[in-house]
This record gives sequence, structure tokens and C-alpha cells, in this order.
Amino acid sequence: MTTRTQIHARPIRHLAPDHAPAFLAPRGATRPWFDLTTVDPMSLTYDDVLLVPQPHTEIESRRLVDTSVAFGPWRLDLPLVTAPMDTIVGDRMLALFEELGGLTFWPRCDDPVTAVRNHHDAHGPDVRCAYSIGLGSDPATTIDLVRALADAGARMVLVDIAHGGQARLIRLLDTMQALPDLHDMSFVTGNIATAAQARDYLDPPVAAYVRVGVGSGGLCTTRLIAGTGVGQLSAIFDVAGTGLPVIADGGVRHPGDVAKAIAAGAEVVMVGSLLAGTDETPGAVVDDGTGPKKFVRGQASYSYMLDNQIEIDLTRAPEGESGLVPTRGSARTVLSQVSGGLRSAMSYTGASSLVEFRRRAVFTLVSNATLFENQPHVFRR
Repeated sequence: MTTRTQIHARPIRHLAPDHAPAFLAPRGATRPWFDLTTVDPMSLTYDDVLLVPQPHTEIESRRLVDTSVAFGPWRLDLPLVTAPMDTIVGDRMLALFEELGGLTFWPRCDDPVTAVRNHHDAHGPDVRCAYSIGLGSDPATTIDLVRALADAGARMVLVDIAHGGQARLIRLLDTMQALPDLHDMSFVTGNIATAAQARDYLDPPVAAYVRVGVGSGGLCTTRLIAGTGVGQLSAIFDVAGTGLPVIADGGVRHPGDVAKAIAAGAEVVMVGSLLAGTDETPGAVVDDGTGPKKFVRGQASYSYMLDNQIEIDLTRAPEGESGLVPTRGSARTVLSQVSGGLRSAMSYTGASSLVEFRRRAVFTLVSNATLFENQPHVFRR
């Protein structure tokens, strides 16, 4: 169980805008990511790179590294948070993340205030859970809801929208940050994917953290339907370089992707489909004749929109998928792989903390042949 240290949400302290991840160059030299000459730096994602093992490291065991991170009013033992997805997050997933030192983003629901009270009754007033709300059409109504959440004991709120570059979102966050009765609330929003969008959140600072990633989710079809997005690794590089604290959201298919996201500048990594099919996800196990499965869907899928009375017409199309995935046992195994992989990456880099990991990390671009070499290829000749 994590040791919780209270960190007041205000004032927001953003990192200095000096994070420029290094890439390996010939003969041991490095160059900054934005100075690459062989590839457009705004096209990179996790599979495009590897982390380079570093020389003369002092980490004698991966057990000796510290993976904890300050996150809003809490300190997490593991820099991992759930995506606010209704087929991923429920009471069992919250309990597991609470036990292992991560944080849960509770999905949007009809009565988030009651959800806050129920979680406090079950896990205590310092439960590590953020609560999702929509932007809404009336700022006053949204502010009233945030006040009710604060009164119920919520300490972090996610304004959950797909396009975090909307001016009305920035205005709303600025208004809420200035309200004395919301002084201790930590606000999270997004999603954004560029430094230009990030700068809207910095002057003045209006959010404690921002979700970075457009179209990169495992169940997301935004890049296919809207033709919009930025390679996930480059998006993290770009936004983190402004000093805005980043939640890397989407694109994680392997535990090593979490390590790459943290090294790229993310404070924490948000995972959803990585947990699909595990025991702790909501919903019943079904058998379609090919084995036990569980249902999973994106929050912009046709299934979600239909269940939540979101109109689908010429002005709006689904941008997510849904379906059955094989059951996979406990999510504890997945989180153990992520934790172990991150610790191993820190050991290869010679970093004892996440701050040092980001400072010491060096990336290298990979070829298509290297992608194949990355696999346990003795079975794939």
C-alpha cells in the first residue's frame, strides 16, 4: 500500500520547459529529437524507437529503483492510471489500483456525486480516484456539479472531452481555478497532441495535468474517421517540452511502451485496452463458441453512443469500436509486467527515479527489420 503524502492542488507548479529527449547518433553522440534529419519528428510512435542501454550505470538491482510520482494530492507507487472507460473501470479495478498504488479515473456516470461517497465509504476519504464529467453546454451547470463533487470529497476532476483545444474549455477551467471554494481541486483535461495546444493551458495555468493523445487508443477510430491525430510519442515529446505535466493517453500495446512514454516526458501513463478482458473489468464472461470472452468498447463507439442516447446523424459519427476479447486472468498480472518492465528500463538507463529516468534516457530509431527482431522470432521464422 502506498504512503500518501498530501500535495495541495494550488498553486499549479508546471515543470520547466526544458525537456528535449535525446536520440542516439553515431559514435556515442546524441542529438535532440527535434533535430532529427532522417524522419519528420512529428510522425513517431512507440514502435519507432527503442531505449538505448547506457554505460557505467550504478543501479545494481531493479528492486532499488523508485517508480513513485507525485500526482495531484497523492503520491503514486506506480505511474499508471486507468482510462475512464465503462467496460474497463468498476469497483474491482478501483480496488486493485488502490492496492497497488495506481490511480483510477472513474468513467462518466449519471450520479458521480454518489460514486464519490460510495468510494469513500469503501476505501476511505483519501481514495485515489478522479471523477469524469463532460464539458456541458452551460458553464454554470458544470461548475455546480464540480462544487457538488468537491463537497462530497472528490479531490480531482477530469473534464473528459476528445478535443482539448476548445477555447470554451480553457475559459471554463480558468473560471473554476479562480473560485475560492474550488481552490483545492485538481483539474485534468485534454485530449491534446501539440505544443501549440499546450501553451493555451500555461498562460495562465488552468489544469494540473493534461491528457496527451489523439486517435491513439486501442479502440479508437478517430484517425480513420476524422483523419486527425499525431504520432503518440511525438505528441508526448512536443507537449512535455512546454513544461505542461502530461498524462500519456493511448497507444500502449506492450509494457515497454509505458517505459518509453515516461522516458519521453509523461508524468503518468493512462491505460484502457491494455486491461481489456481481465477479471477486474466490469461485465459478465460470455462464451461465443470460441472460448470465454468479455465485452469492451471505446467511449466514442456506436455501442456507447446508443446506450447513452447520443445522437448519430450527419453531424456526428462514432469514432470507436466495440466487441468481445478473450479473458486474460487478473489485471494484477498486467500491472506486474508494467511495473517490472519499467524497473528494468530504469536499470538499463541507470536511473534511480523517474525524474532521473527522463533525464538520462536516450532513444534510437528502428528499422522494419528491427521491429521483427524485437519479437521472440524463433517461433516466427
